Amino acid sequence: MVILHLSDMHFGRDNPEYKVNGEFQNKKQILQELLISIGNSSIKPDHIIVTGDMAWYGRKVDFDEALLWFRELLNVTKLSGSNLTFCPGNHDVNRAYGNYQTEVSHKDIDTIDQLYQYDKVHLMEAPLYNYEKFCEALGVIPYHYPRQDKWESSYAIGYKDVRLLSGEVFRIVSFNTALMSFVKNYPDDQMLIGQAQIRSLLEYGIIGSTRNYYTVALFHHAERFLHTQEICEYDQRYATLPLLRRYVDLVLCGHTETGGIPVLYKQIGGAEMLTGGAAYYSDDHANSYSMVIIPNHWPEGKEREVCLYPFIYSVENGWHHNQRKELPSACNNITADQPQIECRSDFELVFAYDDQRMAIPLKCVSVFIRDDNTALLSNAEDVCRNLDITCIGPTDKPGTSKVSISIATIKENSVEALLTRETVFRFFNYATKAQNGSSFKIMNTAGDVFLSGDNITFDEAIDDEGVEFLTKLRKIEKTYDVLFQCPKDTAESGKVDILHDLIERGYTKEFRAIPGFDTYSTDKKQLMKIGLRSLTNKPVYIFHKGTFRCKLYGNDFSLGNIMVLMGPYSAKGSRAIQKSLTFIADDQRKITLKLCDNSICYLITDEQQADVREILKNIRKCVQVDKMNCVWDFIYEDSAGN
Repeated sequence: MVILHLSDMHFGRDNPEYKVNGEFQNKKQILQELLISIGNSSIKPDHIIVTGDMAWYGRKVDFDEALLWFRELLNVTKLSGSNLTFCPGNHDVNRAYGNYQTEVSHKDIDTIDQLYQYDKVHLMEAPLYNYEKFCEALGVIPYHYPRQDKWESSYAIGYKDVRLLSGEVFRIVSFNTALMSFVKNYPDDQMLIGQAQIRSLLEYGIIGSTRNYYTVALFHHAERFLHTQEICEYDQRYATLPLLRRYVDLVLCGHTETGGIPVLYKQIGGAEMLTGGAAYYSDDHANSYSMVIIPNHWPEGKEREVCLYPFIYSVENGWHHNQRKELPSACNNITADQPQIECRSDFELVFAYDDQRMAIPLKCVSVFIRDDNTALLSNAEDVCRNLDITCIGPTDKPGTSKVSISIATIKENSVEALLTRETVFRFFNYATKAQNGSSFKIMNTAGDVFLSGDNITFDEAIDDEGVEFLTKLRKIEKTYDVLFQCPKDTAESGKVDILHDLIERGYTKEFRAIPGFDTYSTDKKQLMKIGLRSLTNKPVYIFHKGTFRCKLYGNDFSLGNIMVLMGPYSAKGSRAIQKSLTFIADDQRKITLKLCDNSICYLITDEQQADVREILKNIRKCVQVDKMNCVWDFIYEDSAGN
């Protein structure tokens, strides 16, 4: 059995009325080539499943455009509407219906559980009217669900049995994670599957530990966009997703949009889960789709092993088959000093230095690899969310610092290593959303920032270089987020307050005025006080996020959305900042990054395209060969594509 998995088509996104920024000039060609790619593939689908976001605003005009394309798809695949299945996404909701009358707190999980019962859930489907008409026009067979001892029909929730041309039958169960998408101010990363619906399906024998049919579960939002209590057990409430994965064979979802390559994740004792990328997001993104092969015959006593064949679009190669991509099974046999990690949960990364302790929360992760000083953590659902952690101790008291990874709800150390070597702690989070733990910080174990190097101290006289540095820093802050760090002993020395008073007054009888720093409001002064800590400490990191292109070896490559972290710089090395930032006619979109003053440039991508990884690998090779003379040119594109 072969399933063609599509997700996040976003028809209508290029509608001028919607005023969406992005590159859409080649949309028609890319979607036409997608049809050709599917039609020419040696792997022929038996059924097509689309996990949401067919439209952009859920309006009829969006679905009319989608209808034409899907009719062509059915023609290319020689399938009918009975072999086509959808589940709704957040963009399929017509926002013109307004907000649902019942406003609920995203923390009130019990209340939301009640809303997701089959007796009530149909009341929330009015905003999906255009989506349902779209499904009807294609001849899609609706789902069925139990309501008050009767069976109702829906294109969003329930189950249906699909008979393939080969005669084989498999079962599909659908959940509407976009149900809360039109509730006012409801966060995008707190969506729900609906535990009450799972309980009803179990009660009626639609899903269960013993199954007559191979069962595929569908919903739109990938795991990292679900409510925490849908993933982890809290207050005697069993986690919804693990419950579902216990009683089905395969889970399909989407919503990652710019996430790139589809990922098939295997879990011990649970259903395999496939997170698909966007089939079309824009011209310059890693658009993708998958052929999912489920064997009809397999050894007795063993589960079917799903094979994933992802297809990726790039400007250089068009639609092409990417190498088979599977994540390893979650590791439950980690050799550690302390009790093993035996489940997936919320974790804490804990630093212990002397008698002080600092914990950094890590939401819903599993440990995959661990050696003496590194641990690879992942949310086990998408390679774009891997957490690469390298932890090494401070220099003044080597061997006294420890790092441990703990299950937050159990408070036990699960992996612990003694840190003895001198380097920095790097925390890379490649999430596409910059909320809920996606920030980047470098701290010591006391909760203050720790980096090796000499501190910078100032007397009560600020020289010309200090004024030059402040002026340059102020200019940079207009475009970049500048991260400042300050050791605890320096912060308590009073030097920061002295400099802050100087800035607040703008001048004293001993010092000349510092241009541009005498007009800040009270809250701005506090921010400036924090910023001035950089003058009494060694490092200044420059942080920026945007869409970049890389010119390497004479070729121009798209890197997609990238976060750039440059540094460390200091007041003594202020010329390094000037050398690393090149402004052309006050157009601050072109940035030349150079290795200078022994500084390091970190590239943090939120896309895992094959060509991106190859580029970064080549860059690393270039750095190793000629570190001091390596120059990388990056072009930053603004939201209008300039």
